[in-house]
Amino acid sequence: MCHSEPGPWVRPVETSRFVLITACAALIWVSAVPRPAEACGCLSPPIPAPEEVDFAVNQESELIIFEVEQGDDPHVTAHVLIKYAGDPEKFGWLIPVPSVPELSLSHSGAFGLIEEQTRPAINITPRNVCPQQQWTCRTHPPPSCTSSSDGRGYSAGGGAQYDDYNAAGDSGGFGAGTGGAGSAPPPPVTVYARESVGDYETVTIGAGDGEAAVQWLNDQGFIVNSTMGKYMQPYLDAGMLFLASKLQPNADVSELRPLRMRYAGDTPAIPLQLTAVAAEPHLTVTAIIYADGPYEPYGHPIVEVGEDDIGSPDGSANNYAAVLSRLADSVGGDGFVLEYYGTPPAYADPNPQCCGAQGGVTDDICGVSGNGVCECPLRDYDAVDCGGESGPAAEIGMVAELASKYTRVTRLSTRLSPEEMSFDPMFRPMLSDDVEMGRRTFTGTHTVLTGCSADVVNGPAYDQVVSTQECASTYCGVEGQCVGTAAGAGCVCSRQELARVFTDLDGTRAVTCVPQQGTVDLSAGGLELPDACAGKELSAGSSCFDIGGFATVLCPAGQAAVSTGADVAACEPVVAETDGPGGRNYTLGVDALEVCAPAPPACPRHGWLEPVAVQIEGSQCLSSVPDASWLEVPPMPTCGAYYPTPMDTAAPRAQEDDVSLCGCRAVGSQPVGSPAGGLAALLVMLGAALRLRRGQG
Repeated sequence: MCHSEPGPWVRPVETSRFVLITACAALIWVSAVPRPAEACGCLSPPIPAPEEVDFAVNQESELIIFEVEQGDDPHVTAHVLIKYAGDPEKFGWLIPVPSVPELSLSHSGAFGLIEEQTRPAINITPRNVCPQQQWTCRTHPPPSCTSSSDGRGYSAGGGAQYDDYNAAGDSGGFGAGTGGAGSAPPPPVTVYARESVGDYETVTIGAGDGEAAVQWLNDQGFIVNSTMGKYMQPYLDAGMLFLASKLQPNADVSELRPLRMRYAGDTPAIPLQLTAVAAEPHLTVTAIIYADGPYEPYGHPIVEVGEDDIGSPDGSANNYAAVLSRLADSVGGDGFVLEYYGTPPAYADPNPQCCGAQGGVTDDICGVSGNGVCECPLRDYDAVDCGGESGPAAEIGMVAELASKYTRVTRLSTRLSPEEMSFDPMFRPMLSDDVEMGRRTFTGTHTVLTGCSADVVNGPAYDQVVSTQECASTYCGVEGQCVGTAAGAGCVCSRQELARVFTDLDGTRAVTCVPQQGTVDLSAGGLELPDACAGKELSAGSSCFDIGGFATVLCPAGQAAVSTGADVAACEPVVAETDGPGGRNYTLGVDALEVCAPAPPACPRHGWLEPVAVQIEGSQCLSSVPDASWLEVPPMPTCGAYYPTPMDTAAPRAQEDDVSLCGCRAVGSQPVGSPAGGLAALLVMLGAALRLRRGQG
């Protein structure tokens, strides 16, 4: 995925002296049989000045929007975002093309609108699996003070009733080249086109020798590292051209617009092999393809995301990026996930009453024109307020144009590290159009034992789950192992690998394992490059190695590499192990833990226990089993007598207290509230008053 403003995926990577982030452009080519070319590097790493201590290019993700025009004159259009911060004189960008492309500018904001509406929805459901209470209290109904037929103070039929108490609750490939025709030997470099497009100066060339092409480009002011020649050669041998770009001296690098390239052909593809020189580990590559039917990767499998994959390291964030990495590797490193297939994203007017059809395209019925606020981006009368050719109106207009031109959109994503970028993904119409429509939703759970963790029978097993649950969003590569440390999830790398910190898709610093031998040797051209390990603070016993311009770490035995936010991994002792590289839901192990069932509830006076059906049962520990006497049903209480039950802990109360269960007092045999009882009470009060009067007399 590329980088742009605005857009939720825009995460510039800071270096010590400058930032260089650029996306490899998309290209298409057509041939009878796809032929992979072993090459590397679509952008040239800058040549560092003597005083600079960092030169690396860090690309975190790449997103290309393709348009596929089918029919008698097929064409593919690729919209490519570039995000670059730094000195314009250090910008150098190369891309192989099948022919001289038609170049123009695209709109950054359209990427954000399209990306937001086609990316998958990730849902994490918290799930508490604490055992449920297996007992509930039952009590007799309270005795009544009204008269009864049995003379014991019960309402008729009342003794047979119980009350609940606290219930528990196609083909394609490289085509023939267009350079070097005729019997005469081809010139070292042939210029097919020069063009200025926005802030870019471009040239399209053909060549027979990659090193000659590099030298020519540098002589023309295009920044190309001398190492690039050998990586360009396979594409040149296949008859392809190269589009080279540099920035105008006065370019505003903070507001670069995407390039739009249109070619003859019908097979969109991404020069992934050229991306390896600039890619972070586990680079996300996303193709959004506008056409009139579904598309699939040519020769590469589509993998499915399972519910057991999606999880959360902390109950809030999701681990989709790590899952995507692991699933791609599980089928040989080239798997894709189908994230969206359906109708193209559309844009609706925010104020239909003022901007809708009833007002027409040119009728400003609400007087919004010229008020300095973009309110009707799709209407000509509000074009000035909406930024003209480069503002929201143009960006939204691009989304609307694509939606009107094509009937379907397919979104496919994968994640690869530089060492896996040995192929250039091509995309073709699906052999079957029987594909589910709509935006994909991937669901998972975050399993917890909230409120009962102290009742786990095997405490160390529970500690293992807690210590490794962050491995959900940590992926250590095919040969690495994700483990738990006191500082969070870490990676134990194989003997052939070292640990490296990188910027993940969500902008956080993560750790993974990378090969000890870098994919691209940037010093092969004779450059003396700075040591990436110089000045780095390391953990005791660890060693630092410069691999491809990045500091990588070898941890001592028994320790794992963790990310602490710095640009070099720290080493921490392993406290818990997993059986894999990470990138799955590690809280699922909570389900297998043995947890004691809750202790039975304490029932009130005259109560007893009855079992209830539950969905989540616990183990019958000593604290979970009630005394047999608690299951006995006690006699029903009356207003004039107290019957203790086995669960009573206090001494029996006096009869006068017990009768309060009825809401009455014992005065003879008549309960309060009856006519006789009321008369007796009145007589007592009158007698007391007479005695008092006589005493005063």
